[in-house]
Amino acid sequence: MAGQPPQRQSQEEAPLNVKAADLNVDVFLDAVDRVAAGRGVACWWDVVADLRLSYPGVPEKVVLAKGRRLIRNGTLGGCWCGCRGDWYRVQRPAPL
Repeated sequence: MAGQPPQRQSQEEAPLNVKAADLNVDVFLDAVDRVAAGRGVACWWDVVADLRLSYPGVPEKVVLAKGRRLIRNGTLGGCWCGCRGDWYRVQRPAPL
């Protein structure tokens, strides 16, 4: 209706003003592990849903950016662009 203010989103629906650097790496990797349990890989959209329990309303693009960074530094493996949607933890050899 004309003349009425727009309805505000609830706190759960309102996107956070966060950057990928604001997402805790351990929380992010725990989300990947939980989603990948039993399947071996985690789909990024399921990781977004899991992370929204810790970071309500976190935008998908922020989660994808964090995933790309972790793939680039070798912590995660999988598709960095999101086309396949698979992420998995890379097993690094123990230091000598």
